Amino acid sequence: MFKKTKAFLSVILAGVMLSSCAAKGSSSSEDESSSKAESTTKAVVTLPQDSSSAPEEDSNSEENAADSGITPLMWKVTNDEGNELILIGSMHALADECYPLPDRVMKAYENAEVIACELDAVTAANDLAKQLEIMNQSTYDDSAENIALHLSKETVDGLTSFFEAEGYSMDSLKHYKPWYISLQCDNMIMAQCGLNSQVGLDNYILQKAHEDGKEIYEVESYDFQMGMLMNFSDELYDLLLSEYTVENIELLKENLTKTYELWKKGDIKETESYVTQADEATYGELTDKQKELLDEYNKLFLYDRNEGMAESAEKLLKEHKNTFFMVGLAHFIGDGGIVDLLEKKGYTVEQI
Repeated sequence: MFKKTKAFLSVILAGVMLSSCAAKGSSSSEDESSSKAESTTKAVVTLPQDSSSAPEEDSNSEENAADSGITPLMWKVTNDEGNELILIGSMHALADECYPLPDRVMKAYENAEVIACELDAVTAANDLAKQLEIMNQSTYDDSAENIALHLSKETVDGLTSFFEAEGYSMDSLKHYKPWYISLQCDNMIMAQCGLNSQVGLDNYILQKAHEDGKEIYEVESYDFQMGMLMNFSDELYDLLLSEYTVENIELLKENLTKTYELWKKGDIKETESYVTQADEATYGELTDKQKELLDEYNKLFLYDRNEGMAESAEKLLKEHKNTFFMVGLAHFIGDGGIVDLLEKKGYTVEQI
């Protein structure tokens, strides 16, 4: 089975989290494609809009006096002038058990002048026009066009079995584009694993940053992330979506649960070993053409973005702003990761 291991270590993008699929049960294509307005009531792009869904913390409660015991990976970066920057590997979807966050995480946040993130999902959540625009691009304009014209029959059959096992009709999704269906698949597996973007590290920290009036620096943007997803080729999406079958559901859950446990544990060697082994197993199952597509995916989804993230970290470090730099964990690990890129630029990176 093809595994998006590195992508799952990010889980999946900071702000691109979609809510429930189209209504359960079958529906006619006429009903499904009658209007863009109707489709937005069936599946809406949602982002955290306020702190009501964040984990509650009562400072007077003995139960909350101790932290959760998790140890997410963090690094301190310094340059020749002695400027410092704190890096933290995020998972964009977590569970309530991860809160309260460890003191070392909260102290790094409290000491920071700037909170750097992939995108400010809290602000984007309040941009209704942007969300509606995204939804308008989630379906095909031509009612005669559907997902079966863009993916292989084998992949569509697999998706059909996957959604039916979860109580959804593939027929109700056939007019949606591959990028949208891919995010729905990812979110369904996350939900089954008890993970929720509303209590992800990014959402929690950004909510606090807005409340505390801290400066927020977007390393990327909502438009950038959506543009990237929308521009992946049909061939690439056919490969990415081929893993979503009824036979693979339990394995998909096991893989995501494992990455979640690795994130909580914060053992860099174990994390890198797991990713390496998973990558080797995946490549062994692929054809030469599929390997090319996977290389394309890793380049676009990880390595190209890592370069931009490292440049942003360097910029903030040179400006001597005390920064809490928070992006998906996958962007920090291994060759070509942010830590590796900064070390090659001559900065001292120390795991803390």
